[in-house]
Amino acid sequence: MMKAGIITVLSLIFISFSGSASSGNRELSGDWGIYDSKPESVFKPLDDKRYKAHFEDAAKYFIAIYNMNNEVNDFCLIGYKWRDKNRENNVNVIWKNHYLINWEMPYRPADNADYVRSLILSKPAINLKDDVVPYSEIGFRTALWPEEGIKQITDDCLKNGNQVQIQPFQPDPKWNIENKPE
Repeated sequence: MMKAGIITVLSLIFISFSGSASSGNRELSGDWGIYDSKPESVFKPLDDKRYKAHFEDAAKYFIAIYNMNNEVNDFCLIGYKWRDKNRENNVNVIWKNHYLINWEMPYRPADNADYVRSLILSKPAINLKDDVVPYSEIGFRTALWPEEGIKQITDDCLKNGNQVQIQPFQPDPKWNIENKPE
């Protein structure tokens, strides 16, 4: 019985130290933005013809799914590259006050609809209202993102990225949007 009590106490001590280590200083973690390291360089995604050709329709589809097409919507796009050739470049799309999305373009699209749906199907899509907390509050919760990292990417995007404003619009009838979230 005493042995079980000692094991329980040791387990609690280990958990409390582990939790404090994981909620420690973000700067010491090596993380940058939502990534495990700082990117080597930045690029403007809309300077790339593929992103430029498909962003507006993909953003409008995303907006229409959330039934926000009757208002002005602001976006910022920024791309990141790393030296490691095995690591993919990342394009972040920030929908002001709503989401930060790691935009994944389709590799072999069957048709234009794959591009239109690409933004809403990309992961992660971080809900800026519900999924972002200070780094010190994350602890063991893996479904949350550090607000300091989101701010790093947002500030970087406003300084070095593409800013796009989408005016109110009518959704394309071909999109067949029926199951909108409330």
